[in-house]
Amino acid sequence: MIYYLYPVLASILIGLRMVSYKAMVLDKKYFYSLLVFVIFTIVASQYFIYKAMEYFENPTIVNLIVYFSVFITFFASIYIFKISDFEIHRFLFGLFLIIVGLYFINTAYN
Repeated sequence: MIYYLYPVLASILIGLRMVSYKAMVLDKKYFYSLLVFVIFTIVASQYFIYKAMEYFENPTIVNLIVYFSVFITFFASIYIFKISDFEIHRFLFGLFLIIVGLYFINTAYN
């Protein structure tokens, strides 16, 4: 079960990297600090994906877990950038469909 930790960590780092890109554009004051963080997350997330591939027979499973970075980016955008100009119910329904789709893809493999 611990092997799920690698793709989850990669997902978190990828989500935080996306938020960092936006922060770099919005505020140049922290550009270089964020650039260092972005480079760190690129290297670390790729390492975690590599490690996850050692434990999963099917790379699709790793990819599905990594794509949960969308949720990290979503929640960080709400709390850090105070983004609120969207229809929350429609957006949450879209996120629900992502989860359902990931479930069906994951269970399609025996």
